[in-house]
Amino acid sequence: MEILDIEEVQTAPKTELAPIERAALALESSKTEQHLLALATKHTSITVVKDKAGREQAHGAYIEVMRARTAVEKAAKDAREDATKFSKAVIAEAARLVAIVEPEEARLKEARDAWDAEQARIKAEAEARERARVLAITERIAAIKAYVVLANNCRTSARVAELQVKLCDTEMTGFEEFEAEAVMALVDTEAHLNRVLANIREQEAEAARIKAEQEAEAARLKAEREELDRQWAEDAAQAKAQAEADRAELDRQRKEMDAQRAAAQAEAKRVADEARAQAEAAEAKVRAAAEEMAAQRAELERMRAELETKSKPDMGIPISQSEPVGNVSAPTSGATSQQIANSEPIACASGAEATEARKPYQRPTPIAIEIVMVVAAANNTDTKTAARWITERAAEIETLKG
Repeated sequence: MEILDIEEVQTAPKTELAPIERAALALESSKTEQHLLALATKHTSITVVKDKAGREQAHGAYIEVMRARTAVEKAAKDAREDATKFSKAVIAEAARLVAIVEPEEARLKEARDAWDAEQARIKAEAEARERARVLAITERIAAIKAYVVLANNCRTSARVAELQVKLCDTEMTGFEEFEAEAVMALVDTEAHLNRVLANIREQEAEAARIKAEQEAEAARLKAEREELDRQWAEDAAQAKAQAEADRAELDRQRKEMDAQRAAAQAEAKRVADEARAQAEAAEAKVRAAAEEMAAQRAELERMRAELETKSKPDMGIPISQSEPVGNVSAPTSGATSQQIANSEPIACASGAEATEARKPYQRPTPIAIEIVMVVAAANNTDTKTAARWITERAAEIETLKG
């Protein structure tokens, strides 16, 4: 069997009709289109259904149009199904034909790719060797140029001289096509090292001159400092002696002040003790007076209660049947003459006088010390302060009488 060229395989099964023409042929578009155009305008007179006959007419027209539509859709479906079957058949036939030559294609591609890979490896190795050769040469040239940087970092002429010796020992063979560049780098580097060496030697000479001047200045300053130290030592000795004398005087004055302070503290303590003793004595007097007043107040309360008891009338017994006047107890020996005078009408009163005697007992006006003690107790203070308060408020108290 003769092997077909690829162009022959592509053009052999093709049809002369375009896809749209084949579709029109399958659906008989020319004939069908004329029929459908006539059918689309055939029933335009039917607009509104008014009765049963009109309904049947509209229904018949609808069925006719619907059958035309479904006939077109069925023809299109049959054409698509035929086209699908044809497409699947083409795909299957193409796969069968491709499978015949596909293994051979893969084998030939693998052989070609293996040769290409080997050639690429050989080329890469050659390029790597060339890069390594060029890199080695450029590194040697860079090492020559690096003496420039090393010389710039030198601080002494001896170090620059060492670099010059090493540079002279550099091997200048094997640079191949870069030989001119290597020679130029060597010449430039030697010139730069010579310039650096001259500059550093000039700097070293200037530094030696400056160092000599500095040493001379340092010797002069040392002599001046020693003289200043001697004078400072003398001044310090004098200042120390004066300070010791001043410290002794301050110690003496401090001792005198301490003695005076101790005497003043002793005197202040004596005065405070005396004041405290006087205050305690005054407080004891006030306390004794308060106790005495409390006893007098208690006695007065007792006498008042006794008089009120005796002055109450006997509600169930006539006055004539009450106890004789002579049975009235005598006032307590501790009562005052005013208290006794106030109690006499109770013993001898009769009639209107007895009625007057039955009035409630009125407590006598308190004495000054009682008022002072009440004010002191109410304000939690001493009697002297309470008395001072009362004296200061005398004018205000006077206004309260009305």
